[in-house]
Amino acid sequence: MESTEEINDLVADIWGSVLGIPATPAAPEVHVDEPRLTGFVHIHGDWEGTVTVDCPMPLATQAAAAMFAMEVDELSKDEIDDALGEITNMTGGGIKSMMEGQCKLSLPTVIQGKGFTVRVRGTEPVFELFYSASDSWIVVRVLARVDAAPEDVAEHLLEEANR
Repeated sequence: MESTEEINDLVADIWGSVLGIPATPAAPEVHVDEPRLTGFVHIHGDWEGTVTVDCPMPLATQAAAAMFAMEVDELSKDEIDDALGEITNMTGGGIKSMMEGQCKLSLPTVIQGKGFTVRVRGTEPVFELFYSASDSWIVVRVLARVDAAPEDVAEHLLEEANR
């Protein structure tokens, strides 16, 4: 099993089992010109980096409605942000558990906008995985601190997957 498969399973479980919105691996697709939300959690400890979850506003709203058992038109902006923050937290927590050693997860941060680029200073991308969900897209990124070489992280995830 490859480490991307573990992350794919994690994303499928969170979006499909928890939210009832099936998410499957897909070809790269991001429309930076449409309103979207990006959640960030930072991992600190024996491994350090950041996990992000990026999706368009309509999908984030659908996920929030499922999470809070509410109608889309009943949701506040804060509830939509909270839902994507919790999805990011679950994703980051799952990825953190794939790492060896002791690590802690930060509280999630959520940003909204369009036309922005996701970049976390002092990190390099390890994985950028794309998913299709509800006729929309999701991107999950795993970024390692620069002093934690991306190939070391990928190798570690592969070792963990083979245990």
